[in-house]
Amino acid sequence: MASNGYAGTPSKAASEKPCILMVGNPGAGKSTLLNCLIGEVRFRSGFSVGGGLTYELQKEDIPGKGVFLDTPGLTDVVMRKQAAKAISEALRQNGVYRIFFVITLDSGRVRPQDKVTIKLVTDACQAVPGFVYSIIINQLSKRAIQTFQDVGSGNGAKLRACLSEGVLVPADSLYFLESREELVDRDMKPGESLVCRIPEELQHFINNAPAVWIQKEKVTDVVSSEYEKLEMQYQERFSKLEHDLEAAHRINEEANRKLAETKDKMEKIRAENVKVVQGLRDTMKENQAQHEKELNNLRQDHQQKFQSLQNQMHEATRNRDARVKALEEQLQKTAEAAADEATLAALPDRWTIITAALDGNLRAVEAFLRRDPQSINFRLGDTALTCAAGEAQWEIVQCLVFARADINAKDEIGRTPLDQAYEWDFGEHRAFVRNFLELHGAKRGRDVS
Repeated sequence: MASNGYAGTPSKAASEKPCILMVGNPGAGKSTLLNCLIGEVRFRSGFSVGGGLTYELQKEDIPGKGVFLDTPGLTDVVMRKQAAKAISEALRQNGVYRIFFVITLDSGRVRPQDKVTIKLVTDACQAVPGFVYSIIINQLSKRAIQTFQDVGSGNGAKLRACLSEGVLVPADSLYFLESREELVDRDMKPGESLVCRIPEELQHFINNAPAVWIQKEKVTDVVSSEYEKLEMQYQERFSKLEHDLEAAHRINEEANRKLAETKDKMEKIRAENVKVVQGLRDTMKENQAQHEKELNNLRQDHQQKFQSLQNQMHEATRNRDARVKALEEQLQKTAEAAADEATLAALPDRWTIITAALDGNLRAVEAFLRRDPQSINFRLGDTALTCAAGEAQWEIVQCLVFARADINAKDEIGRTPLDQAYEWDFGEHRAFVRNFLELHGAKRGRDVS
């Protein structure tokens, strides 16, 4: 059984829905199998005289399970061209395919009609990279299954040879499906209750069958015009192939006998070698355990010493960083205080933070705030924020709001900073000031209690 995986282009195929495509001739049971696989009746199936019930491609997208495709068979002369077109369309869905040919045997022999179908479909896919498919042989008796699975009988080898002969790509895996009396010629119509379940072993076979990514441009048309000619050729080939395989079977029996003798001798040698190898493994295991113990002790000792040194280095680094940071903060405060004093000393007499805000002097506003944080809401009728908002002094408005100025302070006639920002429509930053104040909770005077 092949393992799960996508032949062709795995990176592309990983995102595609899986497609289950069943191909087979009328009466093989592919539609019934699809219904059992889905768990409900979606495809019409049952007894039909002279042709199949499937006459065109039927596509069912089942959530959580994938896309299921049912195609008509090629044996119907009247519908053959239409059936070939439907199969070609089914192969051109651009997806990850698990393809199953569903066939039946005629007295234990492969039917030429099924072999032709397999060849025509695989020929249409010969340009598909890594093309693979599986075969389900349906409606078999228990005895027939046992016969084909008995390696010694050679019947399984004959069957595989008939299926592979003349085909560009042989089947990757085969499944022998026992006939079920309750399904023989049973009519199934969409919407009806399903009366059976798919065997667990078959479900496992389908789930683990090899998959292939098929791009529609890699698929050629299924050539239905070659059907009758190929059917006659296969009838002749099967007769010759079966005769040749019987001669090969006798040779294989003698080869198998010699092979069994050789296997016995090799088994005795292998058993002796196992004892020697096991002894060497035991010795190596003991030596390795001792070595690991000594190495672990050395590793622990080294780790403890390294951790101690590392802790000392971290402590010294933390102490140094703390001292450097404290010194930098002190120098920064001293420099800022000196700069503030110089800035304030250069101002005209009687200047306040309000005057600096009106003048647009950000440096002076910051100096006043550092010297006296309470001056932020100092008012001479207006606060510094009201004045800055009225003059659209964008940077000063930011500075005062971030310093927690009273954003809704009213002046003597009840106007807030936001009122001032709306009242005077000059200054290139007017819109920014309004939006900034509103973003930080500013209100008009009429809305402030």
